Amino acid sequence: MANLIKADGIHIPSKKKTLILNVNNMDIIGTVYSQKDYYIKKNQKCTAVFLSPLFETKKYSINKTLGPVKFNLISKNWSINSYALGGIKKNNLNKINLIKCRGIGGISFIED
Repeated sequence: MANLIKADGIHIPSKKKTLILNVNNMDIIGTVYSQKDYYIKKNQKCTAVFLSPLFETKKYSINKTLGPVKFNLISKNWSINSYALGGIKKNNLNKINLIKCRGIGGISFIED
């Protein structure tokens, strides 16, 4: 479908584990929750990944979040760009400067 509508790119959720075929000249961005997910997305030829959850969300309690330190430790040797995702709001935006990422994504920041 992405080829039919001439999309610039596609997003592959973490649950999608199979190889994506026939996507030429497109950015492929995946969502990962662990190092293992990262290797799966790298094999799927992702050009970037969202690493999640950075902060607490409705879906993830504070005990299940990465925080800046874990985010940096997990993604420090990755060869593709990483973006922070999950619970990014105006009140924790200053902590974004602590992580080494290419950018951020999220709904909480927009809704806040």
